[in-house]
Amino acid sequence: MLQNVNKQELVSQVFIGSFVFLFPVIAILFPRSLAYIAFLPGVFLFVCQSVNRIPLYQSHNIPLFVKVVLIWIGVCAFNIIFSSFPDESSARTLKVSLLIIAAAFGCIGYTNYSYSLKIRERLLLYAGLFLSISIIAIELTCDLPLARMVGYEGNNLKPHIYNRSLVAVVLLAFPILYFLLNHKFDGISKTALLIICFIALLFYTVSISWSQSAQLALICAVCAGLIFWLFRGKSERYFWLILKITIIAVILCAPIIGKLLFSYIIEHPEMLDNYILKKGAAAPRLEIWSALSDLIRQKPVLGHGIGTTRELVVPSDNVYWKQETILHPHNFAIQIWLELGLIGVVAISFLFWHIMSFIEKIPERLLRLIALLNFLAWLTISAVGYGMWQSWWVGLSLSLLLFYMLMNKAIQKNSV
Repeated sequence: MLQNVNKQELVSQVFIGSFVFLFPVIAILFPRSLAYIAFLPGVFLFVCQSVNRIPLYQSHNIPLFVKVVLIWIGVCAFNIIFSSFPDESSARTLKVSLLIIAAAFGCIGYTNYSYSLKIRERLLLYAGLFLSISIIAIELTCDLPLARMVGYEGNNLKPHIYNRSLVAVVLLAFPILYFLLNHKFDGISKTALLIICFIALLFYTVSISWSQSAQLALICAVCAGLIFWLFRGKSERYFWLILKITIIAVILCAPIIGKLLFSYIIEHPEMLDNYILKKGAAAPRLEIWSALSDLIRQKPVLGHGIGTTRELVVPSDNVYWKQETILHPHNFAIQIWLELGLIGVVAISFLFWHIMSFIEKIPERLLRLIALLNFLAWLTISAVGYGMWQSWWVGLSLSLLLFYMLMNKAIQKNSV
C-alpha cells in the first residue's frame, strides 16, 4: 500500500506540476478548452484516492461544489419541465452539469491531497503567464494577430480575436499576483520590481486591447480595492454587508434597470457619441436588455428554460439591434431571469451570498482582498460580456472558485 501511495504522490506531482505551467498558456492560446482541462488534476487525484481506498474528505466539510451540484440539478430538472424549448434546455443542462460534476469530483480530489506548489512550480507559473501576456502585448502593439503569423488567412482578423484570452488573463492574474506578493526573490526590492512589471504589463496589454470587458473588470477591481482598504478591523463587516445587499438587489432589479437604462439612452442619444460606449456597442446591448425584460414578464417565475435565449424572438423596435434573435444577453442577471425565472434568481442569489460569505471568512486579509477583487472582476465581465452557460466560461469560473477554496485550506493549515 505504501508503495502505491508513493507512486501516486510521484505521478500526482508530475501531473500537477505540468498542469500548473500549461494552464496559463492554454488559457491564452486556447481559452475555450478551459472547460475540459480545469479539473483534470483533481479528478485524477480523486480516482487515485478511490482506487487506493484513501479516506475521503469529512462529510461535514463537503466542498461548496457538492452543494452547488444538488441545487443545480434540482433547479434545472424543474426548469426543463416548464421550458419553452425542452430539448434545448435538456441539452444545455446536460453539458453544464457534466462540468459542474467534474468540478465537484476534482475539488474532493484536491482537498484530500496535501500537495502544495513548490518554488520551482511557482516560477513556472509566473513564466507561463508572463510569456502569454507578452505574446499578446507584442501582437496587439504590432498588429500581428497570431493566426496571421502562422500562415492562416489572417488579413481580415482584428485584435478582438484575443478578447477571450485577455479575459482569462485578467482573471488568472489575481491568484498569480497573490503568489507574487507572498514570494521573496532574494530581497524585497526584486520582489517589488517583479510585481510592478507584472501589473504594468497586464494594464498595458488590456488598455490597448479591444476587450472592454477586461478593461472594466480591472477598473472595477481597482476601485473596489481602494474602498476595501478603508475598512479595517471590525468595520470590515459593514463593507461585506453593504456589498452583499447591493449585489443581490441589483440582480433582483436587473430587468427594471435594463429598461430604465435603455429609456435614458433613447431620451439622451448624444451620450452615444461617447467613444467608450460606441466602441462597446452599448446601444444595441441596452436595447437587448430592455427587450428581454419584456420577455421576462411573460414567464417571471419559471423562466423560458435554460439555454433558450437563442431560440426566442427579441421583441425590440430594432432601433439599434437589427436582428430578431441573439446568442446570449451579455448579462448574467438578465439571462438568469429570462431562462430560470425568479426561482433561478433566488438560487443564484443564494449561491452568490455564500460565495461572498466564504470570501469574507478567509482568515488572511491579503487573500481575502485578492479573492474579493477576483470575484468582482468576474462579476463585471459576467454583467457585460459572455453568456452564463458557455463551456469555457463555466470552466474558468469554477477553476477560480477551486483555487480560493484550496488556498484558504492551505492557509488554515499554515502550509503556504
